[in-house]
Amino acid sequence: QQMRDNILSGSFGFTPAFIWKRVSDEAKDFIKGLLVINPDERWSAREALQSPWLKEWAIKDSPTPDTQLCPVVVQSLTAFKEYSDMRKL
Repeated sequence: QQMRDNILSGSFGFTPAFIWKRVSDEAKDFIKGLLVINPDERWSAREALQSPWLKEWAIKDSPTPDTQLCPVVVQSLTAFKEYSDMRKL
């Protein structure tokens, strides 16, 4: 219920800190640009493609140990997607 309320209100934070401390400010700006409730203020796909963070990742050939996603982040993103899919039912 809390996650749903946070999603609907656009309220989020970069917690827990031990996961987000290794995430760059550019990556956080990318996330913030996409997680805006008002679609008129939310980044378009074209704007997202202009993100310095996304451009940097687009030119990387292969992940190195310091650029791989933390498994907890991957699990959280997967859970979020599954939650979003359930809401569509």
